[in-house]
Amino acid sequence: SITHPLGLFDTSSSDLSSITTTTVDEGYDGSSITTTSTIIHGACLTLSDHDRIHVFMHEFVTKGLLLWVESNLKTFNEQITSRRGITKLFSMPKKLFGGNASTVKNQPTISSTNLTNDSMEIVFRRAGDLAFLFQHYELAYTNYYAAKRDLSREQAPTFYAGVLEMCCLAIFMQESSATRTYPTQYMDEAIEIYAAVCRLPIFATRCVLMSTEILKSKEAYDQAVQQFLKLSQEDSDLRGALFLEQASYCFLNYRPSYIRKYAFYMVIAGHRYLKAGQRLHALRCYNDVLKIYGRPNWSLALDHINFTLGKQSALLNQSNDALRSFNALFAPNNHIQSAQQQINFFKEYLTVFNQLTSFETLLPELPVPLVDNTTIKILLAGHQQPRMGGHVSNCNDFDFEESRDIWSDLERTITAHDRRASGTRTQINLFTSRTHNQQHPIAVAKETIRVEFYVRNTLQVPLLLSEVQILWKFSLGGWKRRASASTDSNEEWKEYTNDTLTQQTDQFVECDVLSDCVIFPNDTSKIELSLRPRRSGYLTILGICYRLNILVQNTSEQTNWPYGIMGKTLFHVRGIRLNSNRRERLNVVHGVDKRLEIQVVSEAPFLHIEFSPMPAAMFCGEIQSCLIHLINPSSMHSITRVRLVTSQPNLITISSIDEDSLLTYTNESKSIWNHSLNQQSSILTLVSHHHPLLANSTRTIRLWLHASHLAGEMNIDFLFLYESDVFQQPLRHRTVKHSSLFIITHSIGFQTQSQLTGLGELILPVQIENSMAAQNTLSINVQQLSCISKQWDIKNLSPISQNSIRYGENLSLLFKCKHQENPDDSLQMKHISLVNDETINDKYVDISKNPIGDFFRHFISNIDHTHSTHRHKTPNPLSIPPISLILLWQIPLSNQIGQLEIRHGLHMISPSIEMSHTQQEANDIIQYELIYSPIVEHKFTKILFLPVRLKLFNRTKEKLQLQLQLIRSSLDNDPLLSSCCLWAGMTERFINLSAYEHLSLNLRACFFKPGFYSLGNISLTIIDKINSTTIPIKSNTHNYFVDIRTLL
Repeated sequence: SITHPLGLFDTSSSDLSSITTTTVDEGYDGSSITTTSTIIHGACLTLSDHDRIHVFMHEFVTKGLLLWVESNLKTFNEQITSRRGITKLFSMPKKLFGGNASTVKNQPTISSTNLTNDSMEIVFRRAGDLAFLFQHYELAYTNYYAAKRDLSREQAPTFYAGVLEMCCLAIFMQESSATRTYPTQYMDEAIEIYAAVCRLPIFATRCVLMSTEILKSKEAYDQAVQQFLKLSQEDSDLRGALFLEQASYCFLNYRPSYIRKYAFYMVIAGHRYLKAGQRLHALRCYNDVLKIYGRPNWSLALDHINFTLGKQSALLNQSNDALRSFNALFAPNNHIQSAQQQINFFKEYLTVFNQLTSFETLLPELPVPLVDNTTIKILLAGHQQPRMGGHVSNCNDFDFEESRDIWSDLERTITAHDRRASGTRTQINLFTSRTHNQQHPIAVAKETIRVEFYVRNTLQVPLLLSEVQILWKFSLGGWKRRASASTDSNEEWKEYTNDTLTQQTDQFVECDVLSDCVIFPNDTSKIELSLRPRRSGYLTILGICYRLNILVQNTSEQTNWPYGIMGKTLFHVRGIRLNSNRRERLNVVHGVDKRLEIQVVSEAPFLHIEFSPMPAAMFCGEIQSCLIHLINPSSMHSITRVRLVTSQPNLITISSIDEDSLLTYTNESKSIWNHSLNQQSSILTLVSHHHPLLANSTRTIRLWLHASHLAGEMNIDFLFLYESDVFQQPLRHRTVKHSSLFIITHSIGFQTQSQLTGLGELILPVQIENSMAAQNTLSINVQQLSCISKQWDIKNLSPISQNSIRYGENLSLLFKCKHQENPDDSLQMKHISLVNDETINDKYVDISKNPIGDFFRHFISNIDHTHSTHRHKTPNPLSIPPISLILLWQIPLSNQIGQLEIRHGLHMISPSIEMSHTQQEANDIIQYELIYSPIVEHKFTKILFLPVRLKLFNRTKEKLQLQLQLIRSSLDNDPLLSSCCLWAGMTERFINLSAYEHLSLNLRACFFKPGFYSLGNISLTIIDKINSTTIPIKSNTHNYFVDIRTLL
């Protein structure tokens, strides 16, 4: 290193005792001979020599140097005193006679001076310098000031500027400088003369450096800034950059600090450093202001800084800094950049990126597109193609819909039935931000894992993603390496990943690659990817890797457009927000989210299930069947047990594939129920341990569906749980979930009310009506009515004339039941044919046979208020109602290809024997009234709409469901001939009333002409879900009339 001549020497350093000199001699042949010798100084000096040197120096200073200084100062003072009078004598006539004459003078230069060595100005300068050297600053200032006063700027500009400079220094060095005003104007004039007149930028730079230090010590930062800016012109980029940087530091010392001015001048200084070729200093300046311009509303300045930092860092091979700066250019909150500007930035980014990452091994993280981490979903199931062909419903074709709690409840139904340990986990296939992800998902080797997420393009140009795949990390031992792992198990704890730029073969995870994906400007796109682990272990999904580029519309730019860059975007998930204690409520604390850390177990059998054909629409009470195909595609392992549980177990039953007939006929009209009526479990066993489902085999089972008696949408959730001998913890069993939606339409209404007549007889009037919602040509054929009872024998009192009921018609039947003795307490069945055909009068349907027998068991099980799921292995007997009626009907219709198809239906009802006061009780349960204007005047230039309010009150402690129907009183299509009003809006609705709840409904009655109208066409019934019946409420609306008059 080079030591400054005026620097302080460290006398304690041992390097001063010896000096190494190098001599280079040139030989005759032009070769150089280097000789190095070490000279040790003072090694031969004794103590007496040291004493004599000290004495010499003392005598030299006291007897020589000080006397010389005194004599010279005396001589300078005498010269100044003697010449001052002569100067005044000769200068007086000049001032009187010729001082005002203007003469044209040339621009002075450095050499244009009339001063000689014995000039009085030079004497003043020498006297001032000598006094300044010996710290007589006041005397020095006096001489400098006298020289300044006698000199002129045009006569000797260099000497004049020097005197001004020394005047400022002499004042500053005096002890009273704190109270005296610093002559800033002297230094400003000296700087101006050096720079503009004398063309001596080095001297001007010296003045600026000294003066600004003085001004900063006096906290005159504004004046220091002005002097720095005087020499920041374009003639010297390095000097200008240095002074601009120093000026920016002065703005920080302002009170208050000028932060934005500091940043502005620092950016200009960095730009000047770049022009001077000083990249390191330029990067330092830009980095200093990066946080300042990182605030909002400074996007353009921040883009310029990041672009410069990225480009210069790349030239200095600082790859991390360069990529970080370029990534900041594509921040999501930057909305000021134009599309063309972003194209230019991206082109430079691609070029720099390819240069810097040519020797990298790991994938760099890319700034765009942004992944919405809240939309990340993990589905442990892949797309499955149907295997049976034809019209099938694939149960294994899962989607990314939100998981419902019903699946966990159904699975717990089976595990509770098996009395398994409480630690048995339910099998969850879908993991989202809304699910509880405290436990690791469990996947099976060689089975597909699907990942769905949304990405957003924040740029103004379309992005092109190619070669998109999941970024993963795989380990055989666990997610975290053990600290005490032995060297023998290093292979077990080794981590494998595809986070690399090099191609790998024989990976542990197979990924599906998305070839191309275009994301339009300011748009969001959904991406779905899949992967398959090839063996058991621990899989972590890190993010996605892809090749990034943009779509260039200009064809001229496509020719020289750089190739895309390969990089990655990482996933960052967090659990649900915790709110269990005070600390979590006051702070934002999130739980653990392990949905991306998947535990992969060994290969296990996978059950494939298909329905064929699954009906989509059914009539109320209709019975249809479909086939369930259980397919075991595994080539090695068998499935030992398959069980089925549904959300509505009373609507389904199963049979073998051979039992394809719904109706089983018998010739006996009266028989005994010989089948068991014990409680039925809601769990259906499809495959048992005794007959397992072997590898590469298929088993088909028939499923019977009974539609609900309520019209609308009916959803049935099917959960198949299967087991195998190869299943181990944590995978004790596996599940297949399927949900089917059925559209249920109105078919028939089946109502009855028992009336005791005494002498052990019971009258059963039955009302059967065609309750289809829309007018059509379909007819309902009533086939058979069966009575099941232990004490009552039924007899038909009505003549059988026609069993076909068309739209808007009803059929009234009257039956009489007589009490009978039953010593053996057997359950009797009595069949009554309602078909007016003598050829089939002796042919009855045996309702005890399946599937009708199972549906009857479900029916009486609901009456008994007993859940169909039991934890006891011994079935409990059901409580059989006194009398039960089963109505069989059919609807003939044509299918899509014109073939006649018969739809069979089943309605069941169990009337209570003590129902003679049911009507009155229903009226006591619900109270209602209509509130409206009894007299209305209206101009019938348009239809009159009368607002009517229906007030309801539930007088019980139970929740009731009501059915309100606004009907017509006449079948005539002409509304003008009706004596009742017409209702506008919905003509049928279902109402839920809580205990003791008041409810008001707003209705609208419409009238076409004046008259006296009745509002009595309102039907209100109570829905009894247990008995699948409706209890009508006696109408009192016949007392409500309205008088419609014409307004004159």
